[in-house]
Amino acid sequence: MKEFFYTCLDFKNYEENVKQIMNIGIRISFILLLFSVLLLSLYIQFNTPLYLYTVGSMLFKTFSMYIAFFIICGISFNKIRQ
Repeated sequence: MKEFFYTCLDFKNYEENVKQIMNIGIRISFILLLFSVLLLSLYIQFNTPLYLYTVGSMLFKTFSMYIAFFIICGISFNKIRQ
């Protein structure tokens, strides 16, 4: 069981197309995730209206799910192609 997780999380053995799509998706999601953290920190620092908190928290939830989505779909597509 331990070897299964090590082989799934070893991204070096993935096909180039799958690795490239995962890499681009995770990077874009991470940049937008940092933007949501910026919005949340602005809400804390400057006591701005509540909609800034709502937008920041929704973006944080959404893009953290996108990161998980890209990782899970990359693992599954790599398993299917092998």
